Amino acid sequence: MTAIGLGVWKLVNRQERRDPKFQAKLDADDVRARKGRENRGG
Repeated sequence: MTAIGLGVWKLVNRQERRDPKFQAKLDADDVRARKGRENRGG
């Protein structure tokens, strides 16, 4: 299970470095998630 997680983590990091649009999508998702947590009070 740890090996799968590490592999996915490395893949995402590599994709982030190579594709600024991908990083922007992840950043936008982080903002959306943060707003959702704030709206729930958590």
